[in-house]
Amino acid sequence: MEEKKDNAPFIASSLPPCCYQQQGGYRDDEINLVDLWLVMVRRWQWIAAVMALVVGAAVVYLLITTPIYEAEAVLLPPEDRHVQALNIPGINEITPETAKTVKEKIYQEFVGNIRSGGLLRQFFAEHNLIAALAGETPASAEEIFRRKFQEALLVTEGTRDQAGFVFVVLQGENPELIAAWLNDFIKLAASSTVDKHIEGIQTRIVNEKETLQEQIRIDREFARQRRLDRIAVLAEEIAIARELNILSREDAPLRTLQGSNFGVAVSTSEEPLYLRGAKDLTAEQEALMSREDDDPFIPGLRDKQARLDRLDSGLRMMQTARAEIAPARLDQQALPPEHPVQPNKKLILALSLVLGGMLGVFSAFFAEFIAKARRPQ
Repeated sequence: MEEKKDNAPFIASSLPPCCYQQQGGYRDDEINLVDLWLVMVRRWQWIAAVMALVVGAAVVYLLITTPIYEAEAVLLPPEDRHVQALNIPGINEITPETAKTVKEKIYQEFVGNIRSGGLLRQFFAEHNLIAALAGETPASAEEIFRRKFQEALLVTEGTRDQAGFVFVVLQGENPELIAAWLNDFIKLAASSTVDKHIEGIQTRIVNEKETLQEQIRIDREFARQRRLDRIAVLAEEIAIARELNILSREDAPLRTLQGSNFGVAVSTSEEPLYLRGAKDLTAEQEALMSREDDDPFIPGLRDKQARLDRLDSGLRMMQTARAEIAPARLDQQALPPEHPVQPNKKLILALSLVLGGMLGVFSAFFAEFIAKARRPQ
C-alpha cells in the first residue's frame, strides 16, 4: 500500500503537457464567452448609442434623398388583324404563310424605334422635357437628356416563358409624369413604325409606277416614230408606183418562177410595196397622217395602264390603312407607381441596424481594451 502512495505523485507528474494545459495551464488565454457577454452588458449604452447614430444617419439619408419611381409598360407582338390592312392583292400580298414574317418584321422595327436615340430626342424636344427634368442643379440640355431620360428608359425583352414580351420601364421622380411620358412615347414609337413601314411600301409602289410610266412613254414615242417612218416609206413607194404607172394592184406585173416539173407559178420574193399601187398606198399614208392616238396600236400598253391603276389604288389604300395597323399589342399600359424603387427604405433600415449593431459591439470591445490598458497593473 505504501508503494502505491509513493507512486501517485509520479503518475500525476507524468501526464503529457496537453493534459496539463487542459487542466488550467493556459486558461487565461482562452476566450470566455461569459466575459464577452459581461463586456457587452457593461457597455450596452455605448452599443445603443452607436446603433442610434448609424440608424439616425440612415434615416437622414432617406429623408434628404429624392425617391425614384418606376413606371412599366408590357408589350406583345401584333396579331394577324393588326397587319391585315397591309394586304394589297397584286402589290403587297400577305398570305397565311407570310403573315408571321410580316408581324415579326414590323414588331422588331417597333422595338428598334423604342431604343432609337433619334426618336427619344424628338420626344424630349416636342414635350419640352428639359423644363420638367432640369431641377435645381445646373446642367446642359444634353446631360439632362442623357442622364434623366435616355438612361432612365430601360427596354428588356422576355426570355423562355416570356418570349415575345417587351418590358419598357421609365424611372423618374414624378410618378404621374413618368407614366404619362412612357405611354405617350410608346404611341410615338408605334406611329413612327407604322409611318416608316408604310413609306417603305409606298416607295416601292412609286418606283414601280415611275418605271411603268417611263415604259409607256417610250412605247408611245417609238410608236409615233414608227408611224412617221412608215409614212416616209409610203411616200417613196407612192412615187415609184406613179412613175411606173401602177395605180392599183391589177397594174402590177407578176414576178414568178416557172416550175420545171409541174408548170406552176410561185412567187420567189417579198412583194415590193409599190406593186400594191399608188391608190392603196396613198390611202394608207393618209390614214397614218390623220391618226391622233397611237395607243390602240401599241402591244401590251393596256396591260401596263391597268397595272398603273392598281398601283394608284394601292397608294390610296395605304393612306387609309394607317389607322388600322398596329405594330404591337399593349398588354399593360404604364400606370403611376405607388411606391418608389429607390431608395429601398426597408433594406436600408435593416442594413443600418445590422451595421450599427456590429459597429457598436466592436467599439464596445475597443473601449474595454483601452480601459484595461490604462488600468494600473
